[in-house]
Amino acid sequence: LDTLWEKYGKFVIPFSMKTGWDEVLRALGYDLKGFLDSLDAMHYFIDHIVYPMNLRGPSFRCVLQDDGSLLLHYYSSRTGFPGIVKGIVHEVSQRIFGIEVEMTIEKRRQEHISSIVKEHIIFSITEVFPSRFFFASRQLRAFKMCKTD
Repeated sequence: LDTLWEKYGKFVIPFSMKTGWDEVLRALGYDLKGFLDSLDAMHYFIDHIVYPMNLRGPSFRCVLQDDGSLLLHYYSSRTGFPGIVKGIVHEVSQRIFGIEVEMTIEKRRQEHISSIVKEHIIFSITEVFPSRFFFASRQLRAFKMCKTD
């Protein structure tokens, strides 16, 4: 089933780009990390403004590792969708940032809060042929470290 959801995730990006969301998707981030860090805002915009359904979309948190890889924390009250995340990240990486990535699930757990099940999946994302993948993120991180208040 994950393979089917991954194919759907790979379909969503080109479909969205062809139906008017191209500029919005490209504006979400300067690099892949920035894009992933902006997904919560995009989901809120879609779920509450574009198509007001008052849904609670997934949440994402992206962490740059010392080796240049990314850890993507994915939280959702809907379980069973890591394939969609993988498919979308692969397509965004290729179509928007011109890079090839590999994704693996590092950790997966479900938390039961009352009658709600919340899924937390940690993906590891690495670039297949390192080039400019994390250049901007490293540069930004270095800038923040040098910044004085």
